[in-house]
Amino acid sequence: MLPIKRAARMSSAEQGWYCGRMILTLIALEFIFRSCIPVPKKIKENKKLIGEYKMKVIAMSHATFASFGALYAILSDSHLKSQTWAVLTFSSKEIDSLFVHPAGAFASRILTSITTAFFFWELLHLANWASTSNLDRISMIMHHFISIALWPASCKNRIAHFFLIHFEFSEISSPFLHLRWFARNFSWTPQTDLFVSALFASTFFFFRSSIVIPMLRAAFITNPLNASAYPFLNLAERIISVISLPLPFLLNALWTYQIVLMIYKTIRRLDKKKNNTSQTSSNGIHKVS
Repeated sequence: MLPIKRAARMSSAEQGWYCGRMILTLIALEFIFRSCIPVPKKIKENKKLIGEYKMKVIAMSHATFASFGALYAILSDSHLKSQTWAVLTFSSKEIDSLFVHPAGAFASRILTSITTAFFFWELLHLANWASTSNLDRISMIMHHFISIALWPASCKNRIAHFFLIHFEFSEISSPFLHLRWFARNFSWTPQTDLFVSALFASTFFFFRSSIVIPMLRAAFITNPLNASAYPFLNLAERIISVISLPLPFLLNALWTYQIVLMIYKTIRRLDKKKNNTSQTSSNGIHKVS
């Protein structure tokens, strides 16, 4: 592989704008959380649910903004579009330079500065997170910490823009995940709950699970460990890059397993409920007879 050139690192002014967007996002998120989200009467007396409700509203809004912002970036940039097609079709064309290609640099700086601030803000409000399993909580906390540490550094060094854009786009399934919380806590009908869960699972499988293998392949081909191809990266940067680049896709694989497990448990629960209903009806018929 020939040495690959990349654009100069972010200037001091660009770094200042990046940090400024993060600070403004943090301030805006806290203001919205405290003052701008009306609380439904049903949960006004439940302080814990109020916190969870506000977090879910903000998380849904962020996921929608991030995913559609990334989608716009991909569709409006011919390089990003062709690179994405090359990755998804397992082509080798254009993949060599994915790690340092400047396509999507502006969009990734905008989106990651806002998302990094959002992740930091979520960690500050850890007490308001909805109840989940320990595995879910630990994996999400690790995801947030790693993103906060590495995404701004990637933008500063002008590397991995393609991957950052796709990390942002993968949030497209998250609004349906948060809607499941509303279905459970606002007494939506079981059918609606099932429909929302199906929407979440299908969007996750289509937009996240399906790209795990092609994206891992792309990360392997770009190979940040190759010193001759990336002479501008020091050893520590190459090691961090090669370890961190596949992590979001491996995390998606873990979440895919958990969703499959959720679907299996749901089907088992519905079958059990159906069998109990049939048995009750049968017993009623025997009694009448």
